Formats: sequence, structure tokens, C-alpha cells
Amino acid sequence: MSLTATASMEVLHALPGRLSVHLSRWSGQGKLPLEMYIRRIKGVEHVQATPATRNVLISFDPAKTDEHTLLTSLQQLDIATIQQQPDPS
Repeated sequence: MSLTATASMEVLHALPGRLSVHLSRWSGQGKLPLEMYIRRIKGVEHVQATPATRNVLISFDPAKTDEHTLLTSLQQLDIATIQQQPDPS
């Protein structure tokens, strides 16, 4: 396990099958679209995004994906587009 920090995100905690990431460029808008994007990543089983802290907790199947793949997908995230999408009421 290697903890990674970039200008846009920081790994807060990582265990096999579980990853907690702080997304500094996420304003907290578009929680559900963000969760839906992350759920589409192969191997992701559950996502919980917290707008107040800008943290995302990801549960995944380590046989299908790994921390590096998830972080790469998060780096490629078009956060501006996600934040513009309304959360369903």
C-alpha cells in the first residue's frame, strides 16, 4: 500500500478493499453524480461521498481492482461537469 497525495486529492486511509480519499477540487456539489461515476469503475462495490468534508469512501473487490486503478480513475474525473449536474431530490 502506498499513500498518495496530489494537488487534487489525498489518500486518507487505505486497506485491502477499502479506500478513503479527500477530493480537494470537489466543492461538494453533485454528490450523487460523483458516486454514480465512481460506482461504474470495475470492482467498486460501494461509494459514500460526504460533501461537508469532500471525502469519498470506496469499498471495492481487491480481486477486480486496486488502489492504483481507483486513484487513476479519480484523477481523470471531470469534476467540473459532475458539480454542474443536479442531485435528484
